[in-house]
Amino acid sequence: MNQEIHCSKPRTLVVTWTEKKEVRATKAVIHVTLESKKIIFGDAAMKEASELNSLVAQIKSIEGMVESDISLIGVSTSVEGGVINKSSVSYQITISVKNLEVLSSVFNVLLADKDAKVKNISWHYPVVPERETLMETAIARAKEKAERIARFLGIKISGVYSFEEEPSRYFGSTRLEKSIGVRPPNYLDFEVSAITEISLTVKVEYLID
Repeated sequence: MNQEIHCSKPRTLVVTWTEKKEVRATKAVIHVTLESKKIIFGDAAMKEASELNSLVAQIKSIEGMVESDISLIGVSTSVEGGVINKSSVSYQITISVKNLEVLSSVFNVLLADKDAKVKNISWHYPVVPERETLMETAIARAKEKAERIARFLGIKISGVYSFEEEPSRYFGSTRLEKSIGVRPPNYLDFEVSAITEISLTVKVEYLID
């Protein structure tokens, strides 16, 4: 004779806790489009395109900024009426700012340049070794929360039934688009912030008596 055994789930108390930490960027990469009247390809553009050469010189004049911080990503043209000599040229460049103390100076140079259009800024954050610390803190806080609830309800925690950890939220790069409207083409109307937030959530199911 077969006997069917039913296992009922024990009484449990489910508690979640999210631990957060602010992380400051270590580098900013500014993506810029620079309008020009001359088509020059390759490394020569950095020296022979007057608009680009002028911008490079101004950026280099900022303390700590060097020419290698500026990279030419690409060149695009828009031909008017099929006539090449009436084309407009755009250089896509990136400016890497490793010392964020001079970021405002770099932006001021770009804002003063009528040919420059800031497209977006990417923030680079350090590797986060605090993940284990965040998890340990979240577990401790969840336990404290569970003990408070247990006291209020007049129950006793006897152990852990299950544990889950949700993936950390971490932004390695933040893309900030701008809305130009009727403002000058290089006008910035987004807030610049070098701080992002990481978080780690734990879900603990405690056994209760």
